[in-house]
Formats: sequence, C-alpha cells, structure tokens
Amino acid sequence: MDPYKRFYQADDSGISVEHWTGSMSQDAHMHKYYELVFIEKGSCTHTFCKEDTLLLPGDSFLVRPETSHSFAIHEQTSIYNCQFYPEVLDEQFFSLVKELKADARGTQVLEKTPTSFQADINNQGIVHLDPNERMFLLSILGGMQKAQEKQESYYELLKRKYLELILIIYRKRSDQQFKNYYSQPKQNQTIIMRTLAYIEENIAEPIDFNELARDENLSTNHFRKLFKDVTGLAPVEYINRLRITKACEHLQHSNLSMSEIAANVGIYDQNYFSRLFKNFMGCSPRHYIRRSKE
Repeated sequence: MDPYKRFYQADDSGISVEHWTGSMSQDAHMHKYYELVFIEKGSCTHTFCKEDTLLLPGDSFLVRPETSHSFAIHEQTSIYNCQFYPEVLDEQFFSLVKELKADARGTQVLEKTPTSFQADINNQGIVHLDPNERMFLLSILGGMQKAQEKQESYYELLKRKYLELILIIYRKRSDQQFKNYYSQPKQNQTIIMRTLAYIEENIAEPIDFNELARDENLSTNHFRKLFKDVTGLAPVEYINRLRITKACEHLQHSNLSMSEIAANVGIYDQNYFSRLFKNFMGCSPRHYIRRSKE
C-alpha cells in the first residue's frame, strides 16, 4: 500500500493551502483528506492507476481521500495544493464535491466520461481553466495563503469562505466541461470521437480542421465550438497537447533524433518544435531527456 501524506496543518481550521515551487517529483501516495491541485507554471506528468496524463498551466483536478497518485516533475514547476477535510464545509458546499461521482479509477469526475484518448483531459477528470479563471483562482488562493500566514481575526472563517468560492469556480468549470459533452446529441458525440480517433492515428500528418469540418458537413466555426464542448479544449490546444505528449514518449523511450521526433508528431521545423515544447513543458527537449534519466 502506498504511504499516506500528512495534512499540512498550519492551524486548526481543517483547511490548508500550500504553494509549492520546485523540480522534485512526488512518489505515489494517498491522503485521508480532499486535495484540489492547480498547476500555475511548468508541467508534470500525473500518474493515476497506471495511467499517465500530462498536466500544464491552467489544469486543475480534485483528488478524493484514499486515492493513490504521483507526480513526475519535468522542470521548475509551481503548484497550489488546497487540502481540506469534508467536515469543515456545510452540506450545501460539500455537495459541490459529493455530487462529483468517482469513476472506476478513483478520480472525481462525472459518472461517465467520454472515450479516452491520449490528450483527452477528461481521462483523469482534469478541469482546464481559461486565462481569466486562472487569474481569479490565483487571487483567491493568494488571499487564502495570506490569511493562513497572518492568522488575524476571523482568519479561519475567511479561509472557509475562500474554499467555498474555489469549489464554486471548480464545480462551474467542471459542469461546463463535462456536461457539455452529455448535452450533445449522440450524432455530435460520434463526430468528435471520430475526429479524435483520426487525429490520434494521423498525428504525423498535417491536420486541417477546415477539411475535417467539411467532411462532417459542418461549418468551421460550429465544428470548433462542438470540439471544445466535447473535449474541453480548442482544436489547436488539443492537437498541440497531443503532439507534446507523444514527443515526451519518444524522448523517453526511443533513440530517434530530435528532427525525427518532431516529424513523428507532425512538426517539420525543429526550431518551432523546440519553442512549442518549451512553451508547454517549461524546458527544452534536451533538458527534458536529462531530467527523465535522473
């Protein structure tokens, strides 16, 4: 059994926030409390029941008690961990957590999730926040951390109110991301699942979303909106995430040259590949190789 990680008890509120910055990976562990994780900067691979998912800035997910998971940090990464025990919340706000059904793998996702593909953030119940949501969440986490450090009058009440606001933001985005999929007619779900399968199989080739839309007899704008409703990501975000995910696999497990790896993920300009990789991962491909071998 994996070891339990202690609760960061800065006070007696049953709520804590940690802002962690570093490059040290976290081995598999469990908690006896809930943990909401938010990636501020950098990147890491989240391992969960033998499944690996690349986490990038703006990604967030909720880990329930007794759930084993680990992180492989690729470069200097900034992560917020908001930990709490369920009894600190009244029923109205705890229901925001309770109503998220745990799937067979243990993540806090809705009762069903779309078919799994390699870059599908729905695979581990990851919620991806847009830039405005990220800034708002960071301001709340910063306020909670300040209250925790100063411990001035009513700070425990203030921390609980910050947590309630965080859960509302998380639940709202989760509902939008996951429920948009289930609100789609079966035909629309099938269209996007077919598109994801095509992208997965043809990642080394140029992907023309205008052509994919025409093949499905849809306008480009409607197709792009439908794609984001189902996957939680815009088409370009999704395909770039998939390219970098597959590039990481090649870097770790093959002896291909950098130009060959770039070509295998559909990028034929090595300089652009290096820039895109660093933008996602926070480090160059060569530095990533060195880190993965340490």
